[in-house]
Amino acid sequence: KLYPKLLWVADLRDEINDRKLERRVVEQAHFVSSVSGPILQDLATRNAPSAAGKLIEVRNGFDFEPIRSSEVARSRFILVFAGTFYGQSRPELFFEALLRFTRRRKLSPDQFEFRVMGGNPGLQIPPPLNPFVRVTKRVPYSELPNALAGCSAFLLILSDLGRRGVYSGKIFDYLAVNRPIVALANPFDVAADLIRDTQGGY
Repeated sequence: KLYPKLLWVADLRDEINDRKLERRVVEQAHFVSSVSGPILQDLATRNAPSAAGKLIEVRNGFDFEPIRSSEVARSRFILVFAGTFYGQSRPELFFEALLRFTRRRKLSPDQFEFRVMGGNPGLQIPPPLNPFVRVTKRVPYSELPNALAGCSAFLLILSDLGRRGVYSGKIFDYLAVNRPIVALANPFDVAADLIRDTQGGY
């Protein structure tokens, strides 16, 4: 209101828990952007009719040059999770599957490594998997491309809590490094759609 010649684009990367505040933002902004169609649809439903014609999808991305080479010259397969396990996006189910996989394939730590790249204090690793799991400190974003480039594949864990439209920012970093993504996610949500559309993993 103080600057009538300026257009206000309200970028709602994350959900506003205060519905009254959300409604005020949608009513007063000229445009409202968010990361995916399902989130925008929720905004439209909650804030009709003031949201009509205002909603724009602007996805997250990555802030480094894509790595084009798809070759990884390693005898050991390195699966990486970059970031922090939080909330319901936990690795317990993955660890259970990994334990079965290493036993069934009779793998040794020389053949397979699961690398957790990020601050994860208190991470509970099943003792039989300790030889296969390496936990490193958080990597600055400027160093992330080189750190990821030496890996074979990436792990993405997205909990299905009934809220659709969440990509997770790390999926775009993963795609930029041109390595397969192993996703534990809702197969009918946007992250799985993006992986299928880009042929970026499984």
